[in-house]
Amino acid sequence: MEESDKPKLLSKIILISLVIIMGWGLLMEPRHRPYNAFRGVFVSSQHLDSVGSVGSQIRGNSIQSINSPLFVQSHTLGSIMEEDIDKWDIIVDKIIQCESQNQMVWGDLHLPIKAYGVAQFQFRTFEWLKELANAPRLNFYKEKDQVWLLKWALQNNYGYLWSCYNKI
Repeated sequence: MEESDKPKLLSKIILISLVIIMGWGLLMEPRHRPYNAFRGVFVSSQHLDSVGSVGSQIRGNSIQSINSPLFVQSHTLGSIMEEDIDKWDIIVDKIIQCESQNQMVWGDLHLPIKAYGVAQFQFRTFEWLKELANAPRLNFYKEKDQVWLLKWALQNNYGYLWSCYNKI
């Protein structure tokens, strides 16, 4: 390997490492993922061939690089969509905390029709929304399915179905 190829190889290794880290963050369930988890990194290709030593630090949701062959500025992390994802994840977390304290429990015990789960769905409401969402494989008794359907419902203007929606 020639000396001139080493900076390019190092750039590729760093880029692959970032992709692996980002992929792990995306696989985590949203309510377990920190709000500032990486959901997208856009690297300026004009800087990939620059030569220098690597001195990078990750702080919050930005990467700071000094004299790095991989030049990343904090404003290049994420995208406009990341803000939307964070907004919905935060709202989902707040509703779940309000409705069930993040537990798969029965609720509305004083009513004839009980609610269940982290999102406190009534069974008939869950079935109705999963049909609207075209998601027939969702299971009322699975936490991740309740979280997914709650997020879908919020994004599609059904937040009014949760008493906690107006409290947050």
